Amino acid sequence: TGAMSPTIQRDGFVIVDEHAYDSGMISRWDMVLYRMPLEIQNYGMDPATLPPYVLRIVGKPGEIIEFDGDEIRVDGKPLQPPSSLSSVSYTGIPHRRMSARKYPGPPRITLGQDEFFALGDNSKTALDSRYWGPLPRANIIGKVTRIE
Repeated sequence: TGAMSPTIQRDGFVIVDEHAYDSGMISRWDMVLYRMPLEIQNYGMDPATLPPYVLRIVGKPGEIIEFDGDEIRVDGKPLQPPSSLSSVSYTGIPHRRMSARKYPGPPRITLGQDEFFALGDNSKTALDSRYWGPLPRANIIGKVTRIE
């Protein structure tokens, strides 16, 4: 999909370390391979039939994610990608195609102890945590370690 463009091109592929988080913590800005959560059923999709996808972790357990127009805040502070992601901008505004089908999640989400908030680098078109809510830790398959 185009959810991670320009970081991952549609015809690109990724190498994933499925053991990266066995003893380590998932960090903000990590790209993860994950299975869709059950909430995707709200969009008429069966998570059991979908392939794994890649998104970037922007919220960690216990954090409060808030949306204010096109700004996303984490624990009250604007989400600021590192300089290595200068070509990426994240937005709280949902894209039209999905918002016509179902409104986005609440403007404020407190993540549980095993929940993460994940966004696509192309957040204007990505189907991500803004729509289906927190990403459960159990759905994370591994860490993207290489893009080709």
